[in-house]
Order: sequence, then C-alpha cells, then structure tokens
Amino acid sequence: ARIANIMHVQRAAGATKMLSFEQEEDLENEEFYGDFLERMLPNVPLPRLMEEQTISMRLYESRTASLQRLVSFFVMFHAMGKRVQDFWPAVSLGMLRYDMSRTHSIMRIATTASPVS
Repeated sequence: ARIANIMHVQRAAGATKMLSFEQEEDLENEEFYGDFLERMLPNVPLPRLMEEQTISMRLYESRTASLQRLVSFFVMFHAMGKRVQDFWPAVSLGMLRYDMSRTHSIMRIATTASPVS
C-alpha cells in the first residue's frame, strides 16, 4: 500500500496550497521527523514547518511514546523482580523463597462502612 498524505501549508498570508505526495520511499527514509516536508517545501520557513508538526508530535508523545515508556517500565520492573526471586533460594540454600507472582505486602486496607451523621 502506498502512503498518501495531504497537507495544507500556508505560504503567504491568506494563500493556502494543498500538496499531495505519494512517495513511500522518501517517507520511509526520513532521517528525522519532518525531513521529507523540509525537502518538499524549500521555500517555507523552518518555524512554519515546525508549527505544522506540533499537533502530530503532541499526539505521538501523549499516545505512542507514553505507552512505550509504560511498557518498558513494566519489563524492567518484572526483570528486577525475577532477579530477586532467583536470588533468595541461592543465598539461603533453599530456605527462603520469594514468589513474585504473589504479593508480599503486609498492609491491608480496611474498607468498613462509616456511619453518616
């Protein structure tokens, strides 16, 4: 499938030109986000190009990048727990165990109904 993007770029006050690109290879070979736009629109000032990309970068940061950070935290935390789980039996000659699939928290949250006065 070919990638087709349509972008509105304001070149002058009140004048809008619609650009349509179907160049999959150029989009895939971008060195950085916006490289393709910078090459396709040499007359448009760089601050204007950056302004055009603001919303897509905010969407990327709030959706994709935050999910990547969350998953990497889960993977890192799981690996740390696995190392602790494997550490205790070796150190204590099998006397102490730590099962990371169970909680070892002693804290309990008391949820009793309180009377309304």
